[in-house]
Amino acid sequence: MRYGLLADIHEDVEFLRAGLDRLEREGVDRLIMLGDVFEHGRCLAETVAALMAAPVVGVWGNHDFGLCRETHDEVRQRFGPAIMAYFASLRPWLEFEDCLFTHVEPWRDAENLLDLWTSGAEELPVRSFSERSHRLMIHGHHHRWKVLTPDGRVAWDCFHPLKLDPDRRYVIEVGAVCDGRCGILDTGANLLIPLDLRDGD
Repeated sequence: MRYGLLADIHEDVEFLRAGLDRLEREGVDRLIMLGDVFEHGRCLAETVAALMAAPVVGVWGNHDFGLCRETHDEVRQRFGPAIMAYFASLRPWLEFEDCLFTHVEPWRDAENLLDLWTSGAEELPVRSFSERSHRLMIHGHHHRWKVLTPDGRVAWDCFHPLKLDPDRRYVIEVGAVCDGRCGILDTGANLLIPLDLRDGD
């Protein structure tokens, strides 16, 4: 399976459209959004329309939570039924094959707002491996590419494809769409392929 990975869009419609076009050309099987669609609301309608047309399945991020859970009447009135229906479709996590897709570190509780907004600490990768059983755990939130195994960080330049050992477990942080990044996780070939949307391709 080839998963197209889109993290931390923050209403950057131009990079999102470029990412969706690139991933379509690359022939991915499923598009996954790793949270943080929302930024300020000014480009939200266009952003949601692009995600729905693709179509993209996704998880909510810390910036999205107020549109996905415990929404207030004034929020629903401001954004309207179509946008609210999209955010209601987002999940705290997604599981396909032996992969777990989340917005924050995999061990965190995505239904707890404090967990969604808290980050840092060196023990987090270890905790993800000990508290989750998936072989591949993929998340956004930090706006950077980073790959870890239970033994520590993988040496990788974040620009070229990374071959994954089929017998090892990984936590994979995905670069942000709003920074011109997206990627492909190919579980058949055991490849992580970063894509740079700033090169105009």
